[in-house]
Amino acid sequence: MRRMLSAGLIGALTVALLVSGQALAASLELAPAGKPRFPARAYAVTLPTAKSVGPGQVMVKENGRTIPGAIVLPGTATGSKQLGVVLVIDASDSLRGEAIQGATEAARTLATHRNVHQSIGIIAFNRSAVTLLPPTTDQAKIDAALATAPVLERGTRIYDAVGEGVKMLQRAGISGGSLVVLSDGSDTGSVSTLDEAADAARAAGVRVYAVGLRSSAFEPGPLEELAATGRGSYSEASSVAQLADIYGRLGQELANQYLVRYRSPAGPEERIQVAVSIDGVPGVARTEYTTPALRLPAAPPFRRSLDETFWRSDAALIAVTVLATLLIAIALALLLRPSSRTRNLRKRVQAFSSQPVEGAGAQLTALADRLVLGTERSLERTKWWPAVKQDIEVSAIPVAPAQLAALTILGTVFMAYLLTVMTGSPLGVLAALATPFVVLGLIRAQLKRERYKFADQLADHLQVVSSAMRAGHSFSGALAVANTDAPQPTRREFERAVADERLGVSIEDALDAVGDRMASPDLAQAALVAKLQRETGANAAEVLDRVAWTIRERQELRRHIRALTAQQRIARWVLTGLPVALLVVLTVVSPGYIDPLFEEPGGRILLAVGVLGMIMGGYLLKRMVEIEV
Repeated sequence: MRRMLSAGLIGALTVALLVSGQALAASLELAPAGKPRFPARAYAVTLPTAKSVGPGQVMVKENGRTIPGAIVLPGTATGSKQLGVVLVIDASDSLRGEAIQGATEAARTLATHRNVHQSIGIIAFNRSAVTLLPPTTDQAKIDAALATAPVLERGTRIYDAVGEGVKMLQRAGISGGSLVVLSDGSDTGSVSTLDEAADAARAAGVRVYAVGLRSSAFEPGPLEELAATGRGSYSEASSVAQLADIYGRLGQELANQYLVRYRSPAGPEERIQVAVSIDGVPGVARTEYTTPALRLPAAPPFRRSLDETFWRSDAALIAVTVLATLLIAIALALLLRPSSRTRNLRKRVQAFSSQPVEGAGAQLTALADRLVLGTERSLERTKWWPAVKQDIEVSAIPVAPAQLAALTILGTVFMAYLLTVMTGSPLGVLAALATPFVVLGLIRAQLKRERYKFADQLADHLQVVSSAMRAGHSFSGALAVANTDAPQPTRREFERAVADERLGVSIEDALDAVGDRMASPDLAQAALVAKLQRETGANAAEVLDRVAWTIRERQELRRHIRALTAQQRIARWVLTGLPVALLVVLTVVSPGYIDPLFEEPGGRILLAVGVLGMIMGGYLLKRMVEIEV
């Protein structure tokens, strides 16, 4: 009798344990869905069995207080952007043969249990994680991706594959995502760690379900910890045949998901215990979270006044420097400018001589006198200064050559200081050395314009001289008459020739000097006419007419050549300036992109080669279009 009672008690206990185990197994599961902005909250509730649940059947409590107005959406109504699953399948060499075929078949089993609105993505991993299928609800694409087993290779990077699965769900915008990870071994070679993979899943609100397939290298510990920290579950299959049952159960479980949304009334920085229960479903699903801190409007930052900010800025330093330089330049210009009495005296003397008047700066102050005269004495010792001095005079620049040289030196010093302040590097001094070359380039450009105008006016001027000679004037007298209404620079240059002739220089030598100054070979013919008239008394007017006709024909030919070569001259400037403009634009738009060109040795070599190529190309194009007539 006692034995029968003992057996009955043992049987009852066994049945009770089985029922309680089933009840525990058949409980609710709760996991955060996505990252809603507080006070909005969203949770994915997984039912143990298929059941239709309405809003009135779901009760949400926070710290024991019931939350009204919770919204419940079944998986079939949430859409593909709410709930989704990514299958992460081990494709290492250890699953070769029946194992990988069984894993693929188990994945197909899970896909058949999904609801039609649930997205499925597939990732295979070995020595790297490969996306076989982005999340999609298209059953045809899912079947095609699972039709064949993935390619096997060495390596088992489980944690990297988990991280890639989390990123895949985030890119697809799926708020309530889950990962189903299958592996038969421990992780080998992952860049990420177990904690990093679990933290990434937890931060993204992704649940991780781990499935272990026993093998010789199997270690269940990492998979169990991954499932525990990922708020999922761990299942273990001792054989390939059990995989289909495990995946089928997971597919049914994930298909029985509901999305619960509500607004929390909790205050800032509170520890909240969330409890969700459903009428007719045993158990209570629990989780917890901490509400974010209250973000008060930031106090307005301390701002200095506009005046104080400006005077402390680099812009103020540059502005003051430029203003001081301008004031110094104006003061020097006033000091270096001769008085009206001196200018009148210079004009009266220059009417009889083309040479510069000595002592014209007698009215200058001692400082300006020392500056200009010292500069001129220093420059007179060089071989190139006389040519530059003549170019400045011919260019009709309203500044004396010595004054311009002094101002250029001051400008170079100022640019060296300014560039050093702006860049913070002594290399600004080297960049400032380009100032004299810029001034010289401007002088040469103005000189070219003056000579071009002189060549364009010469034929008409000689025609006027010829007419004056027919009226009875001598050659020198005809030049003086023609100068009365001549335009500049022709008037200025021929007045120099007439003034030299009055001082005893032969007219042909005076005209040769003008031809050298203006780089005009045509004027040599006019000098020859003057020499013929002086020595033989020839009909100079007729000869001048022929000279003027020849000059006009040559000018016409020059214009025609310039018109034909205009496109090539423009192409030269475009091809030369385009790389410079592109370099400036890239430096402004993306400085990091262009930095290797200046910082790396190879980049500097390429930059030097490019600059040399631009200079050589520009020079060759210039020589090709410059045709002497």
